[in-house]
Amino acid sequence: LAVMGSLCYRFPYILIPLILLAVKELADSLMRSGLVDGDKIYGVGLSMGAFGLLDLTVRYPDMFAAAISICGGINTKRLEGYSGKTSFRFYHGKLDFIILPVFSRKAHETLEAQGVRSELIAYPWVFHESWNRAFRAPDFTEWLFCQ
Repeated sequence: LAVMGSLCYRFPYILIPLILLAVKELADSLMRSGLVDGDKIYGVGLSMGAFGLLDLTVRYPDMFAAAISICGGINTKRLEGYSGKTSFRFYHGKLDFIILPVFSRKAHETLEAQGVRSELIAYPWVFHESWNRAFRAPDFTEWLFCQ
């Protein structure tokens, strides 16, 4: 149970959080304006932002061409039956004690078992700040924009 102001929510959320709804509405408006190609939307999320990115990807399975989750995760039950077009890449530090690496590993395994394109890159001797390594990966940008 989560309490926010005078509102109570039971997990898992059924309604979309307002911040994610705002992101979706912004993307939709940019596509309608012709400024953004709807087939070339790429998402990158760090930590809690990665949880938000994965949530959006599950809610809107054809929104992203590619999604990169860095030290994030999602309840894998929400990935069961995923059939979107998105390619996934997960980065995680093996020593992360803030968001455990098992979250990325399980999400990757769940997607891969369903035939969804997914990669997991786990850095040994890295804690939560795995984005430092991920953004320096030689193929980070190339992989993202080739999806």
